[in-house]
Amino acid sequence: MNEFQYWEFSMHQVNWKNGQLLLPQHFNMMGDHHVALIAQRSKLQGEAFYGFADLVIDRDLCAMGVIRFKVLKAIDVCGQYYELHNNLSIEECLLDELLKTSNKEVYLHVFSAKPKEISVVDHQIEIKSYKAVLSSAPTMDGSVSSFPFCKISMLPSGKCELNALAKTPILSFYNSLFWESYKDQIKSIVLSIEARIKNDLLNHISASKYVMAQTVLMHSYRIDNCMMTMEQGGRSSPDYLFQQLYDFYLCFCNYIDDEPITELTYQHNTCCKCLNDLVEHLGFIAKYEVKEASLLAFNKGMRYIELKEIPEIILGSNRVYLLIQELTKDFNIDDIKVASSERLPVVHQKALPGLQLTHEKETLFSHIFDANTQIYKVEAGREWDNVIHYGNMAMTTTPQLENAKIFLYSPDYKVERSAL
Repeated sequence: MNEFQYWEFSMHQVNWKNGQLLLPQHFNMMGDHHVALIAQRSKLQGEAFYGFADLVIDRDLCAMGVIRFKVLKAIDVCGQYYELHNNLSIEECLLDELLKTSNKEVYLHVFSAKPKEISVVDHQIEIKSYKAVLSSAPTMDGSVSSFPFCKISMLPSGKCELNALAKTPILSFYNSLFWESYKDQIKSIVLSIEARIKNDLLNHISASKYVMAQTVLMHSYRIDNCMMTMEQGGRSSPDYLFQQLYDFYLCFCNYIDDEPITELTYQHNTCCKCLNDLVEHLGFIAKYEVKEASLLAFNKGMRYIELKEIPEIILGSNRVYLLIQELTKDFNIDDIKVASSERLPVVHQKALPGLQLTHEKETLFSHIFDANTQIYKVEAGREWDNVIHYGNMAMTTTPQLENAKIFLYSPDYKVERSAL
């Protein structure tokens, strides 16, 4: 297959139905792999259709009644696919055709960053606000982040039966799938590195090297605890596990960069490469899960901006962020004081430091919010302990915050969706 391939369709070659565009089923992307794409008209005015292939629509050709797709990335997955967008019920003829060629079973996969809900009513699947694919394969290629939500089977009577693969909320199901897919690989890599570090400690390494080794081990123990919590059905999430793995990876990189080149170094580098590959892959998946977290909005009062009740999950998290949107350009975080509602008057009047906030230019979840969102990490310390004690937070206001929207955010805090 060439690096880029093009297919052109005139408008009379496609079928418009209920505001949807259905490309001909003979559209051939990769040899015997036939693909039909369904999209809303609005999707034709720019980049669209990513997931099993990155497809870009040419705007100018679109205006002339011709659609040209440039395939940027084709994924070699067996089976026939139908991509669905926004409130689309599967048409019977499409489903019948797919079932006839796929051993009587079809799986619904999701490629979403913001899953809402899947409705399965009267043998109809309705998809709201996110991308999904029907496939004859229960699993997809490893380079694609997707997971199945329900299986569609053809009954002897010729009717279709829809069976949800999970009776639990979407997040719980996703966490379970993530865990089953990666737990053995994570354990193997972490234990291997842990054993190497412990062996190094027995060889009388330098004092600075000793401290770095202990830091690596500390992160490995955190990963162990996180995985144990997930295994027992606790609150730890894939995103939190990824963050621990990422910190572990950075510490291990620093550790091996600080040693002379020996045969042992090459062994360490091999472990580091395995860990790097895992972190890259899990990072791609983790960014989807983190979007499920919920925002807590501050309310503007007469004197202060307040958040009167903070959930315990956030108070117990070490990943809490203050988000400020629609700021004026001359805003400086040092111009405001942040503390618990009870402490803020004292902090303000006596010009005490208040809650420590660190500006984060890039985080795992930066892509969720608009480019004008300023993200500040809430650091541990005395004032944060007071916030934990009182369960609330407040800040002084400035003219720059007059039209701003302010939120407290933690990837660990999620509002569960309704069950399938």
